[in-house]
Amino acid sequence: MIIYLNNGRNTVAGRVISFLRFPLIVLILFIHSNFSTVSGAFAQQTVATAVSQYVSGTIAPVALWTFFFISGMLFFHEGTFSTDIYRRKLRSRCRTLLLPYVVWNALYIVLLLVAERLTGHTPGIDKPVSDMGIADILYCFFDISLIDHSSALHAPIDLPLWFVRDLMVLALLSPIIYLAVKYYSKLHIYVQTCLLLPLFYCMDRCGWWPQDFATPAVFFAIGAYFSINGIDICRVFRRMDAAFLMSVCVAFYYQYILTGYLIIIFLAFSWLGKYATSGRLPMNSLLERSTFFVFAYHTLLSGAYVYVIKSGRIPITNDLAALGVYILSPLSMAVTGVFLYYILDRYLPRLAAILTGDR
Repeated sequence: MIIYLNNGRNTVAGRVISFLRFPLIVLILFIHSNFSTVSGAFAQQTVATAVSQYVSGTIAPVALWTFFFISGMLFFHEGTFSTDIYRRKLRSRCRTLLLPYVVWNALYIVLLLVAERLTGHTPGIDKPVSDMGIADILYCFFDISLIDHSSALHAPIDLPLWFVRDLMVLALLSPIIYLAVKYYSKLHIYVQTCLLLPLFYCMDRCGWWPQDFATPAVFFAIGAYFSINGIDICRVFRRMDAAFLMSVCVAFYYQYILTGYLIIIFLAFSWLGKYATSGRLPMNSLLERSTFFVFAYHTLLSGAYVYVIKSGRIPITNDLAALGVYILSPLSMAVTGVFLYYILDRYLPRLAAILTGDR
């Protein structure tokens, strides 16, 4: 049975995706709330540092790969592909991805310039915005590490939007991905498994593996595999929950983290699919619609938190205080983002639509 996800709430998998969006964004906020790397006072709290490094560095990143997986499912939800479909999808992504991507990065450049004038410091990059030339400004929309090679972050000026940048590249490459998945799908299931296992071994273990783009492409392609082959992901693994749960524990114990993430994705769809089928999966339209806004805006607030914590204005003298800061930071970013989106959507709905890709 092919999963048609263009109207997410009308399918079990679609309802699971709708439910997952906001919790996954909160996990991404936790990734960017690991203050042990920017604050000496925080780093001195051993328990809080261990918790934040494990949650932010090991657990929370599953959200990134889940989003790539979901994006692959949604991009190929028709189960087929053609030139007309390709053109239609690219036009759609110009509205849902490219436009908000450009607007948010332009907004960040302006806000950084304002912050620079007020504080004399340019957060995130070493070169002042006022000193940037045309090439540097263009790099802000693609990769700030190219600005005098002063940053190790291969991301646009609105840092989390590297995900959107890579997703747009994957959309452009979708004909190649479709053909590769179709060819892979024709192989015997045992051959497919024998190819997939060493691939994930390389992703987890090989230092030469190009993590920056190849890993997102793999998760995107695996999501595409389910839609192209009409596999109901909420049902196909339903009897394998116990085996998958044990496999996750083994994968994490032996540091096969990306392999563990893939199994967690399968488990999440299997478990949540049961609740969605019975109508017990709670839905909140506001949280779902505000997801992209929270994702795109949160670096502004997290940057302010980093500045305040580094300056010592928030005293961190014990593990309890450090854990409080670590937990409250992403939660406050989420609540503030939802509130700002609600106000924007109510009074300036057209602007809200532009900033969120008309979601």
